[in-house]
Amino acid sequence: MTKRHDVESEINAELTALTREYSDWNKAQGLSLGSADEHLSDETLTAEQRAWLRNFSQRWEGASPVYAGGSRSPSEKHFQGLKSGQN
Repeated sequence: MTKRHDVESEINAELTALTREYSDWNKAQGLSLGSADEHLSDETLTAEQRAWLRNFSQRWEGASPVYAGGSRSPSEKHFQGLKSGQN
């Protein structure tokens, strides 16, 4: 197994865990929100919910290769394939 593959596997595992966490949070809050960053200023949410979304968005961006270092990572294509079920 190559180092790049190990890193991609780690990132994928972290994003999967974050996706599960977001889904569980939505359910616990009685919500069905789309992308977290689209709701950061949603005034129908409580201040606590918006704070949770800000924190979550920061953690997602920290885990995502698309945001790493402010530029797209070479493995972005890999993750697009995972989302569409190609890999």
